[in-house]
Amino acid sequence: MRLDDTRSLGRALTLLSLIATDRGKTSFSTLTKELGLPTSTAHRLAAELLKHGLISRIGRGKYDLGVAAMGFARGREFNDILAEAARPILRQVSKETGLTAHLGVFEEGMVTYLVKSNGASLDQAHFTREGMQLEAYCSGVGKVLLASLSEVDLDEYLSAEDFVSATPRTVTNSCALRQELARVRQKGMAIDDREIAEDMMCVAVPLHDGSGRTIAALSLSMAWSDQAAAQIPALSLKLTHAASRVGRNLGYA
Repeated sequence: MRLDDTRSLGRALTLLSLIATDRGKTSFSTLTKELGLPTSTAHRLAAELLKHGLISRIGRGKYDLGVAAMGFARGREFNDILAEAARPILRQVSKETGLTAHLGVFEEGMVTYLVKSNGASLDQAHFTREGMQLEAYCSGVGKVLLASLSEVDLDEYLSAEDFVSATPRTVTNSCALRQELARVRQKGMAIDDREIAEDMMCVAVPLHDGSGRTIAALSLSMAWSDQAAAQIPALSLKLTHAASRVGRNLGYA
Protein backbone atom coordinates (compact mmCIF):
# COMPACT_ATOMS: atom_id res chain seq x y z
CA MET A 1 0.00 0.00 0.00
CA ARG A 2 1.34 3.42 -0.94
CA LEU A 3 2.03 5.99 1.75
CA ASP A 4 -0.73 8.28 0.43
CA ASP A 5 -3.22 5.39 0.54
CA THR A 6 -2.20 4.59 4.11
CA ARG A 7 -2.72 8.19 5.16
CA SER A 8 -6.14 8.32 3.48
CA LEU A 9 -7.18 5.08 5.18
CA GLY A 10 -6.02 6.39 8.53
CA ARG A 11 -7.93 9.62 8.09
CA ALA A 12 -11.07 7.77 7.00
CA LEU A 13 -10.93 5.45 10.02
CA THR A 14 -10.35 8.38 12.35
CA LEU A 15 -13.32 10.20 10.84
CA LEU A 16 -15.47 7.06 11.13
CA SER A 17 -14.49 6.63 14.77
CA LEU A 18 -15.33 10.25 15.55
CA ILE A 19 -18.73 9.96 13.87
CA ALA A 20 -19.43 6.74 15.81
CA THR A 21 -18.60 8.45 19.09
CA ASP A 22 -20.50 11.65 18.29
CA ARG A 23 -23.65 9.84 17.01
CA GLY A 24 -24.84 12.76 14.92
CA LYS A 25 -24.84 15.39 17.66
CA THR A 26 -22.25 17.65 16.05
CA SER A 27 -22.17 19.16 12.57
CA PHE A 28 -19.79 17.60 10.09
CA SER A 29 -17.88 20.85 9.63
CA THR A 30 -17.18 21.03 13.36
CA LEU A 31 -16.00 17.42 13.45
CA THR A 32 -13.61 17.94 10.56
CA LYS A 33 -12.16 21.04 12.21
CA GLU A 34 -11.42 18.93 15.27
CA LEU A 35 -9.50 16.55 13.02
CA GLY A 36 -7.71 19.38 11.26
CA LEU A 37 -8.81 18.12 7.85
CA PRO A 38 -9.19 20.38 4.80
CA THR A 39 -12.85 20.73 3.82
CA SER A 40 -12.34 19.09 0.41
CA THR A 41 -10.54 16.12 1.96
CA ALA A 42 -13.20 15.67 4.63
CA HIS A 43 -16.03 15.64 2.09
CA ARG A 44 -14.14 13.21 -0.15
CA LEU A 45 -13.63 10.81 2.76
CA ALA A 46 -17.26 11.17 3.84
CA ALA A 47 -18.43 10.42 0.30
CA GLU A 48 -16.43 7.18 0.30
CA LEU A 49 -17.71 6.15 3.74
CA LEU A 50 -21.26 6.93 2.65
CA LYS A 51 -20.81 5.03 -0.61
CA HIS A 52 -19.85 1.89 1.30
CA GLY A 53 -22.63 2.25 3.86
CA LEU A 54 -20.28 2.94 6.76
CA ILE A 55 -21.98 6.23 7.60
CA SER A 56 -25.46 7.62 6.95
CA ARG A 57 -26.90 11.12 6.69
CA ILE A 58 -29.31 11.97 9.51
CA GLY A 59 -29.88 15.61 8.70
CA ARG A 60 -28.30 18.57 6.98
CA GLY A 61 -24.58 18.48 7.67
CA LYS A 62 -24.76 15.60 10.16
CA TYR A 63 -23.78 11.93 9.93
CA ASP A 64 -24.15 8.78 12.00
CA LEU A 65 -23.00 5.20 11.54
CA GLY A 66 -24.37 3.42 8.49
CA VAL A 67 -25.84 -0.03 8.04
CA ALA A 68 -22.53 -1.59 6.96
CA ALA A 69 -20.93 -0.40 10.20
CA MET A 70 -23.41 -2.24 12.41
CA GLY A 71 -20.59 -4.38 13.72
CA PHE A 72 -19.02 -1.24 15.19
CA ALA A 73 -22.26 0.24 16.45
CA ARG A 74 -21.72 -0.71 20.11
CA GLY A 75 -25.04 -2.47 20.49
CA ARG A 76 -27.14 -0.01 18.53
CA GLU A 77 -29.93 -1.67 16.57
CA PHE A 78 -30.46 -1.40 12.83
CA ASN A 79 -33.85 0.18 13.53
CA ASP A 80 -32.17 3.08 15.34
CA ILE A 81 -29.97 3.87 12.35
CA LEU A 82 -32.90 3.47 9.97
CA ALA A 83 -35.11 5.81 12.01
CA GLU A 84 -32.45 8.51 12.30
CA ALA A 85 -31.77 8.41 8.55
CA ALA A 86 -35.48 8.69 7.73
CA ARG A 87 -36.71 11.14 10.37
CA PRO A 88 -35.60 14.46 8.79
CA ILE A 89 -36.90 13.39 5.39
CA LEU A 90 -40.30 12.32 6.73
CA ARG A 91 -40.50 15.54 8.70
CA GLN A 92 -39.97 17.49 5.49
CA VAL A 93 -42.55 15.43 3.57
CA SER A 94 -45.06 15.91 6.37
CA LYS A 95 -44.44 19.65 6.36
CA GLU A 96 -44.84 19.88 2.58
CA THR A 97 -48.06 17.85 2.44
CA GLY A 98 -49.62 18.65 5.81
CA LEU A 99 -50.11 14.90 6.29
CA THR A 100 -48.86 12.46 8.91
CA ALA A 101 -45.86 10.41 7.77
CA HIS A 102 -44.76 7.03 9.12
CA LEU A 103 -41.84 4.65 8.77
CA GLY A 104 -42.51 1.03 9.70
CA VAL A 105 -40.79 -2.36 9.66
CA PHE A 106 -42.07 -5.94 9.81
CA GLU A 107 -41.36 -7.72 13.09
CA GLU A 108 -42.89 -10.96 14.35
CA GLY A 109 -45.87 -10.69 12.03
CA MET A 110 -46.65 -7.11 13.04
CA VAL A 111 -45.78 -3.60 11.88
CA THR A 112 -43.49 -1.70 14.24
CA TYR A 113 -43.67 2.06 13.73
CA LEU A 114 -40.20 3.57 14.05
CA VAL A 115 -40.95 7.16 13.03
CA LYS A 116 -44.09 9.27 13.13
CA SER A 117 -44.11 12.86 11.88
CA ASN A 118 -47.39 14.59 12.63
CA GLY A 119 -49.23 16.50 9.95
CA ALA A 120 -51.20 19.72 10.22
CA SER A 121 -54.16 17.95 11.84
CA LEU A 122 -53.81 15.76 14.91
CA ASP A 123 -56.86 13.82 13.67
CA GLN A 124 -54.63 12.01 11.16
CA ALA A 125 -53.54 8.61 12.48
CA HIS A 126 -54.10 9.83 16.04
CA PHE A 127 -53.88 6.27 17.37
CA THR A 128 -50.29 5.59 16.24
CA ARG A 129 -47.10 6.38 18.10
CA GLU A 130 -43.46 5.54 17.69
CA GLY A 131 -42.54 2.11 18.99
CA MET A 132 -46.05 0.68 18.85
CA GLN A 133 -47.10 -2.35 16.83
CA LEU A 134 -50.21 -2.82 14.70
CA GLU A 135 -51.56 -5.63 12.56
CA ALA A 136 -49.98 -5.72 9.10
CA TYR A 137 -52.91 -6.90 6.97
CA CYS A 138 -55.06 -3.78 7.39
CA SER A 139 -52.54 -0.95 6.92
CA GLY A 140 -50.71 0.46 3.93
CA VAL A 141 -47.31 0.01 5.57
CA GLY A 142 -48.21 -3.56 6.50
CA LYS A 143 -49.35 -4.47 3.00
CA VAL A 144 -46.10 -3.21 1.49
CA LEU A 145 -44.11 -5.29 3.96
CA LEU A 146 -46.27 -8.39 3.51
CA ALA A 147 -45.99 -8.08 -0.26
CA SER A 148 -42.20 -8.33 0.07
CA LEU A 149 -42.28 -11.69 1.89
CA SER A 150 -41.20 -14.87 0.17
CA GLU A 151 -43.96 -17.26 -0.87
CA VAL A 152 -43.06 -19.57 2.01
CA ASP A 153 -43.17 -16.79 4.61
CA LEU A 154 -46.37 -15.35 3.16
CA ASP A 155 -48.05 -18.77 3.21
CA GLU A 156 -47.07 -19.13 6.85
CA TYR A 157 -48.44 -15.68 7.70
CA LEU A 158 -51.74 -16.20 5.89
CA SER A 159 -52.30 -19.63 7.44
CA ALA A 160 -51.32 -18.66 10.97
CA GLU A 161 -53.17 -15.38 11.35
CA ASP A 162 -56.76 -14.94 12.50
CA PHE A 163 -57.79 -11.82 10.61
CA VAL A 164 -60.25 -9.63 12.48
CA SER A 165 -62.18 -6.75 10.91
CA ALA A 166 -61.18 -3.32 12.18
CA THR A 167 -63.81 -1.74 9.91
CA PRO A 168 -66.36 -3.11 7.42
CA ARG A 169 -63.76 -2.56 4.68
CA THR A 170 -60.96 -4.61 6.27
CA VAL A 171 -59.82 -7.51 4.08
CA THR A 172 -59.97 -10.62 6.28
CA ASN A 173 -60.15 -13.39 3.67
CA SER A 174 -56.70 -14.90 3.08
CA CYS A 175 -57.32 -15.47 -0.65
CA ALA A 176 -58.51 -11.90 -1.15
CA LEU A 177 -55.55 -10.61 0.85
CA ARG A 178 -53.12 -12.63 -1.27
CA GLN A 179 -54.62 -11.07 -4.40
CA GLU A 180 -54.35 -7.60 -2.85
CA LEU A 181 -50.68 -8.17 -2.05
CA ALA A 182 -50.04 -9.27 -5.64
CA ARG A 183 -51.44 -5.93 -6.79
CA VAL A 184 -49.21 -4.14 -4.29
CA ARG A 185 -46.13 -5.87 -5.72
CA GLN A 186 -47.19 -4.96 -9.25
CA LYS A 187 -47.89 -1.29 -8.49
CA GLY A 188 -45.06 -0.73 -6.01
CA MET A 189 -47.45 0.91 -3.55
CA ALA A 190 -50.27 0.03 -1.16
CA ILE A 191 -53.43 1.81 -0.07
CA ASP A 192 -55.35 1.50 3.17
CA ASP A 193 -58.81 2.70 2.17
CA ARG A 194 -60.63 3.01 5.51
CA GLU A 195 -59.51 -0.50 6.50
CA ILE A 196 -57.96 0.31 9.86
CA ALA A 197 -60.14 3.32 10.70
CA GLU A 198 -63.39 4.29 8.99
CA ASP A 199 -62.45 7.95 8.61
CA MET A 200 -58.86 7.51 7.42
CA MET A 201 -56.84 6.34 4.45
CA CYS A 202 -53.15 6.10 3.69
CA VAL A 203 -50.70 5.34 0.90
CA ALA A 204 -47.42 3.48 1.43
CA VAL A 205 -44.33 2.59 -0.60
CA PRO A 206 -41.33 0.32 0.05
CA LEU A 207 -37.84 1.31 1.13
CA HIS A 208 -35.24 -0.93 -0.54
CA ASP A 209 -31.69 -1.75 0.43
CA GLY A 210 -28.82 -1.89 -2.04
CA SER A 211 -29.88 -5.34 -3.28
CA GLY A 212 -33.49 -4.30 -3.89
CA ARG A 213 -34.83 -6.06 -0.80
CA THR A 214 -37.64 -4.26 1.05
CA ILE A 215 -36.42 -3.31 4.52
CA ALA A 216 -39.16 -0.87 5.57
CA ALA A 217 -42.14 1.10 4.30
CA LEU A 218 -43.02 4.80 4.27
CA SER A 219 -46.58 6.10 4.38
CA LEU A 220 -48.73 9.22 4.43
CA SER A 221 -52.03 9.18 6.32
CA MET A 222 -54.98 11.49 5.80
CA ALA A 223 -58.65 11.93 6.63
CA TRP A 224 -60.73 10.13 4.00
CA SER A 225 -62.47 12.14 1.28
CA ASP A 226 -62.94 11.94 -2.48
CA GLN A 227 -60.42 14.75 -2.81
CA ALA A 228 -57.87 12.86 -0.69
CA ALA A 229 -58.35 9.72 -2.77
CA ALA A 230 -57.62 11.69 -5.94
CA GLN A 231 -54.26 12.76 -4.49
CA ILE A 232 -52.99 9.19 -4.01
CA PRO A 233 -50.91 8.97 -7.24
CA ALA A 234 -49.08 12.24 -6.52
CA LEU A 235 -48.52 11.32 -2.88
CA SER A 236 -47.22 7.90 -3.87
CA LEU A 237 -44.67 9.55 -6.17
CA LYS A 238 -43.58 11.95 -3.42
CA LEU A 239 -43.12 9.02 -1.02
CA THR A 240 -41.11 7.09 -3.61
CA HIS A 241 -38.75 10.03 -3.97
CA ALA A 242 -38.52 10.26 -0.18
CA ALA A 243 -37.68 6.55 0.05
CA SER A 244 -34.86 7.05 -2.46
CA ARG A 245 -33.46 9.86 -0.33
CA VAL A 246 -33.60 7.71 2.80
CA GLY A 247 -31.81 4.95 0.89
CA ARG A 248 -29.05 7.36 -0.10
CA ASN A 249 -28.75 8.51 3.51
CA LEU A 250 -28.19 4.89 4.47
CA GLY A 251 -25.49 4.54 1.85
CA TYR A 252 -27.49 2.58 -0.72
CA ALA A 253 -26.92 3.55 -4.34
